Amino acid sequence: MAHAFDTGLAASQRKTIRDALVTRLGALKKVEGLYLAAVKPSALVFDGTQESLDQLREEVKGQTPAILVACGRKTFGAAGATTARDRHAATLEVHVYVCSDNVRGYVARVAGDVVSEADDEADPGTDTMLEHVEELVNGYRISDASETIHGLIPVDEDEVYHGQDFAIWHVRYTVLVERTTLRNKGITELVESILTTQDLEDVAAADQVVALTELD
Repeated sequence: MAHAFDTGLAASQRKTIRDALVTRLGALKKVEGLYLAAVKPSALVFDGTQESLDQLREEVKGQTPAILVACGRKTFGAAGATTARDRHAATLEVHVYVCSDNVRGYVARVAGDVVSEADDEADPGTDTMLEHVEELVNGYRISDASETIHGLIPVDEDEVYHGQDFAIWHVRYTVLVERTTLRNKGITELVESILTTQDLEDVAAADQVVALTELD
């Protein structure tokens, strides 16, 4: 059974955003004639700890060069009241991780080399990958009928890890998301429940009266 959302979307806003970006960044995959071995959603929000770094490295292991997409912290703004409905706006953080495993050296994992310059399907290094992410994601607005998801705004990008195996960079975005909720929905449902219960009690009482009448 599918879940229902007051945004009118077929899935949660976070899943909708992750899936849309994975599809959009899929234009960089080898099957499209470029260099990525994998573009996939991730549940990880890197927090600088060794544990999260190990988890991030595990997610891309054997699938590089790769891009991961995750959704993180949401900050709510003031609600706007409009008659019986409330408009809630929030800023959601979106995280994109790019990973290069260019085996020809530390600099090549960042800047690429003569091999990647001659072959579009070779690992180009994180510099090129980051530029392509910017071209595809900066300002991108996911097409949704509810119009509750706005354009993605770049915040910052920074290196997460650069070791002997690969280099990982992190790009952070924010996106404004909205929803309109029926303020008194809970009360309405409670009233309907009370009325239903009362109706059943009235029926039961009426049955008792009929039964007593028949006994008389």
